[in-house]
Amino acid sequence: VAQLRDRLASLAPRPQAGIARRLGHDALRLRALARSLEAVSPLATVARGYAIVRHDSGRVVRSVLDTAPGDALEARVTDGWLKLRVEGSRPE
Repeated sequence: VAQLRDRLASLAPRPQAGIARRLGHDALRLRALARSLEAVSPLATVARGYAIVRHDSGRVVRSVLDTAPGDALEARVTDGWLKLRVEGSRPE
């Protein structure tokens, strides 16, 4: 019985060590996935000083041709939203 108790005591830490290794690996993988998501997020672009402009309906403005004078727009900037109205456009 003493031998079995000693054997059991020596084996007890193994599952915990395996779980700890797995959790560490999963945490690294999760951090890498989070970085990948941040890299493709439109909010990362906004944080660099750009804006996302959209119509009140939510449709994103990709071109001056997507707007007309008088259109109400919203612009997403780093710290919130701006309400805008188109006065005119100048295609390049």
